[in-house]
Amino acid sequence: MDQDVLGTAIRNYYFQDDPTDIEVLSPTMEDDVLPVSYLFRSIDDMPKIERKALSLSSGSVLEVGCAAGCHTAVLLSRSLPVTAIDISAGAIDVVKNRFNFDQLQVMQQSVWDHKGTYDTILMLMNGTGIMQSLNKLTDYLRRLKALLSENGQILIDSSDLKFLYEDDEDGGLWIPAGIDYYGEVSFQFKYKNLISDPFPWLYCDFETLTEHAQKAGFSCTKVMDGDHYDYLAQLSIS
Repeated sequence: MDQDVLGTAIRNYYFQDDPTDIEVLSPTMEDDVLPVSYLFRSIDDMPKIERKALSLSSGSVLEVGCAAGCHTAVLLSRSLPVTAIDISAGAIDVVKNRFNFDQLQVMQQSVWDHKGTYDTILMLMNGTGIMQSLNKLTDYLRRLKALLSENGQILIDSSDLKFLYEDDEDGGLWIPAGIDYYGEVSFQFKYKNLISDPFPWLYCDFETLTEHAQKAGFSCTKVMDGDHYDYLAQLSIS
């Protein structure tokens, strides 16, 4: 049984002021550290892509992967009706404790099990990640489309990991054997003595996202580029 590593860190930070970092482990990328405080960041500390996505959110909003609720807070400050979902019990516990608004619904649930109709689906902090792999992308986008109103939108960010594999001399790509698409990676979260099961995570370049979005019945627009090979996209029903 997988442990709620992220949720435990979020709960400990919120209820016990425990600032212990979350370690992010990967066999294909350098290990990293995620300060749990970053999950509680204010709008002033958010990347410009996130601020832009929040400003474009309109109508009823489904926030996918709400974590500690930093984006939830901004949406609520704009008086938008928000449904915040996350698979982490600890994260949902904290969001329920942080906010008490009539226009907020909070659910421990995967978006793939969710039912409803929304004007905006918000997917940030590499929103393509939960698609897992490229061969699932079109199908998952179709499932998200079923949650949108007639004129609804998906606001989603991702990164092009091509820079990790580019040859400085000739500009070619050197992709390790056994990798179908260079944006498919695997991660584990480690927090104190807890470690999650490995989970697949998809980073998707904009051109590839556009191709799959069109197959799923969307038009795809790049809203803006970020500072480190990342971008924000808007998917609208075509």
